[in-house]
Amino acid sequence: MKNKDFCNTLRQSLHQTPIPADDGHLANTLSLAGNEISRVQGRERISYTRFLSMQIKYIGWKIWAAQGVFLLMIRGFLSGFYARDDARYLMRLLSALSVLVLMTALPLIYRSIRYQMQEIEAAARFSSVKLLMAKLTMIGIGDLFLLGTIFLSALWKSSLQADSVFLILCFPFLLAGSVCLFLLGHFDARQFFVGGTGFCSLCILFSCVGLRHFENLFDRSFSVGWASICALLMLFCIRQFRYIMHRSPYAEMQLA
Repeated sequence: MKNKDFCNTLRQSLHQTPIPADDGHLANTLSLAGNEISRVQGRERISYTRFLSMQIKYIGWKIWAAQGVFLLMIRGFLSGFYARDDARYLMRLLSALSVLVLMTALPLIYRSIRYQMQEIEAAARFSSVKLLMAKLTMIGIGDLFLLGTIFLSALWKSSLQADSVFLILCFPFLLAGSVCLFLLGHFDARQFFVGGTGFCSLCILFSCVGLRHFENLFDRSFSVGWASICALLMLFCIRQFRYIMHRSPYAEMQLA
């Protein structure tokens, strides 16, 4: 039952239930309600920065540990391909890896639904949207570290230019990220996980197979046109992030 339907059913049941009037009990209830409102309003509000630091202690280290293991895996994987120093092959490989970095975040976001924790998160002191924002922030920090490490590794061990490596890592990551954030804000977690996994898989498939047929697509340089496209994708990601935080019915969709 959806949250709106539950509220309507509860309201109708209360209206239909005969309750004897008792002025003493009513006055006592109003007094207790007033005291509770005063207590809640007087409670110190926790800033997002402090809340984020609290979440790092509980889930942040797990997220970063998983990303660290992923980094060790791809580091060993890349070492075998840098020796070939094939620019076209490395560009396809780095493009696929940038999407794979984002794709590793999908199971972390879907985790609460998989273990049926959404009801507990919705009833917690901090809203499920705030918990989601904390997860996305920590995942984003880890993803930037992963991409930065791959970027420096590619510059050090291959003959690719810095603008080419930046473009081939930035564009696929922002494209996949914009689609995943849109799905997260407009669909429930199960649909988001399936849709995000499917889109990321298509991007990886195109990077590995289709990109060799469009080798001049990126022109191996970070031009003004590509900078504008990446900037638009970044703005779209920020807009979707704000939409999830302020206007998206995320909590209701997870309980539906």
